Amino acid sequence: MQKVRLSEALASFKDVWSPRIVGELNGQMQFRDATGNVRQLEIHEGEFVIVPRGTEHCPCAAEECHVLLFEPAGTLNTGNVKDDHTVEKPNWIVGE
Repeated sequence: MQKVRLSEALASFKDVWSPRIVGELNGQMQFRDATGNVRQLEIHEGEFVIVPRGTEHCPCAAEECHVLLFEPAGTLNTGNVKDDHTVEKPNWIVGE
């Protein structure tokens, strides 16, 4: 698992039209590794990381920030936990 600096990835080619893959979502901060240990990966503005399927993770921030998560339709914003922060039916930013 590695973080990607999106601006560097996009600057790595100059073609006007040449689709590229910067990462894949496989159907599907803090991570629990295969040994059960918790580790952190600091993500900065313009960077992203793809969390492998089945990896327990818990995004967190020291202060308010904007976070963009790509997850399968129907995934709760709180994962498999329902609590006061769970939004059952989030609003669309733009029309469906």
